Amino acid sequence: MCSSDLFTASGRVALLRWEFAGQQPGNLEKFLPDSLQGEQVVQVLPLPHPPEGSLGLLSSDGRFKRLPIEEFLELSGRAATVLKLKDGVILQRVVVCRNDQELVVGSSSGRLLRLAVNEANLPVMGRVAQGPTLLRLLPGEADRKSTRLNSSHTVIS
Repeated sequence: MCSSDLFTASGRVALLRWEFAGQQPGNLEKFLPDSLQGEQVVQVLPLPHPPEGSLGLLSSDGRFKRLPIEEFLELSGRAATVLKLKDGVILQRVVVCRNDQELVVGSSSGRLLRLAVNEANLPVMGRVAQGPTLLRLLPGEADRKSTRLNSSHTVIS
């Protein structure tokens, strides 16, 4: 079974099941749970099979939170909140994290932060945790982005 997680700007996630797409083709909104209708979709992320690692969530205020990937595999047909966000803060990016890789977070002005993915730098947290602030924006900066590097320093997106 092929599945993907769909993440919204408000920090909600739902499991998409693409096996119905061949029988009932349509746009992405057709496969959203009713509770996500009208929400801004930030990212659709295919789940690794077999499941390994964790998922990292980067918000617009620079916080980064890692959650065990198992929390995203057992979602029912409804959406779940995985990140509590303050007013004006949105989820910007979701990445699969593995311990043999590095995380790179950047700002619109070109500042970069590079961290090894491990428990000391980026601990796996529970759903209620907010996560540490990785990168504070300077005046005029925007659009934090993140990606992963493998052990040979090749970008994985």
